[in-house]
Amino acid sequence: NLTHPRHVHLIGTAKRALQMWRSSVANNPQLIDNDRAKVYEQCIASAAVLHDIGHSPFSHDLENLINNFTKKSHEQVAAEMIVGEYSLLEFYEKIPASLVPAEVRKNMVEIFSRMESIPDILIRYGIPPEIVAQIVDKKRVKRKRGEEGEKMFSDQINKNYFLRECIDGKIIDADKLDYLQRDRINAGITETSFEPEGIIASLGLIVWNDDIVWNDEIHLGISDKGIEMVNQLLTTRAYMYSRCYTHKTVLKIQAMVYEACKRVFTSLGDAVEEYG
Repeated sequence: NLTHPRHVHLIGTAKRALQMWRSSVANNPQLIDNDRAKVYEQCIASAAVLHDIGHSPFSHDLENLINNFTKKSHEQVAAEMIVGEYSLLEFYEKIPASLVPAEVRKNMVEIFSRMESIPDILIRYGIPPEIVAQIVDKKRVKRKRGEEGEKMFSDQINKNYFLRECIDGKIIDADKLDYLQRDRINAGITETSFEPEGIIASLGLIVWNDDIVWNDEIHLGISDKGIEMVNQLLTTRAYMYSRCYTHKTVLKIQAMVYEACKRVFTSLGDAVEEYG
């Protein structure tokens, strides 16, 4: 049974992200500015909790379909919600009457009007929303600079690439460490496993500088003793995809849900195109 509430995964991801941050900093404390350490820790935890808020229902199953209609990735939508450029209140205020019954729309607008916004909550706890957004959406800086010009938008991650890698790394990140272990256990998979705690304990920070691609950027690194455990992680990931995530029954259900939603969106015609 691979079903679990979204918030359980987000809390688990936050736990792993904080463990990764604390372990990597403890192994290389000289690379972190002490004045920024607490802020970075809070931003990493916040990004972990908020990294999936841009998903539609059915998550990755509908991601390509939603992208085609919105022209935005779920990371971009999440980042916009984190900084207040987009909100569920705005969603219900602007959505055409043909898409949502008037009573539902009225009730949702009333509910969200009373709720504190995401950026307001972050700011209240001294957490910069823009840093959290740039951790969640790694393309945000490039996109915003292209729209507004470099002088109007600053890169607040700068050389601290490890902030993003804790949440969305190419091989190791808090997201994978949580969902792979959670899904493996819930599915009763015993043929393969890995040790999240062992991988995390082996993490550190490294400075890359080859004068061509990287220029004193700080990235996550792993010690030699952690390499075999990373191999176990990759083996588990491959096994989960072949036996669970791309199982023929799963693919059939995904195709049916995708096609049903596609037909609904298409039937709505101009209303969907106008809403964007």
